[in-house]
Amino acid sequence: MVEFTKVDGKDKGDIRIFALSTCMWCKKTKKFFKDNNIAYSYVDVDLLSGDELNECLTEQLKYTGEETYPLIAIGEDDYILGYNKERLDELIGE
Repeated sequence: MVEFTKVDGKDKGDIRIFALSTCMWCKKTKKFFKDNNIAYSYVDVDLLSGDELNECLTEQLKYTGEETYPLIAIGEDDYILGYNKERLDELIGE
């Protein structure tokens, strides 16, 4: 099972970020959640290998069918692809 790093904050549902450790937009997305004190979990996909990487990519692809970062998964059925400030603001109720 892929280990996501949890970040504490206000609960706005099950928010998971599939990110790359070197991606500017991924870092900006994590900062957005931190600055707004929203709880989320994340995984830096580029730091995974072997079975863990394959499992993570399989899970990620079920949302969009493509490997694009960041992918913000919201629950089991919804997602935000890329850094989309308008959608992120809607998600947190701003």
